[in-house]
Amino acid sequence: MKAKNKKDSVRDEWGTPWYVLGPLKKEFDIKLDVCATEENAVCCSYIHQGADGLKQPWYNTTYEVLYDLDVPVPTVCWCNPPYSDPEPWFDKAIHEARENSATVIMLTNYVLETLYYKKYLQYYEEI
Repeated sequence: MKAKNKKDSVRDEWGTPWYVLGPLKKEFDIKLDVCATEENAVCCSYIHQGADGLKQPWYNTTYEVLYDLDVPVPTVCWCNPPYSDPEPWFDKAIHEARENSATVIMLTNYVLETLYYKKYLQYYEEI
């Protein structure tokens, strides 16, 4: 992880604008915000910074308890990762999609020249 300066820290916590999120929430039933603060969470269920979304499973445990299931229930997740270091979040999204059948919607920089964009492009279903 690269060192952050003050400008990165502020940018990393910017919330998702509702004009971006609104149409996505209409199309997808987003259940879990995996990279949020209390101020910028887009769902009632979210993983806050202190819990570290990179270390937590990205599935909805509420359904497991409610229906007494012993397997993760696939969840539609929202991820607006820190722009200063998004790659670990891409790796985690790929892992959760493969292992727990999560659908992950991410808000990222759309810059074709970035190395991470080229590296992860093969895993996207929609851009």
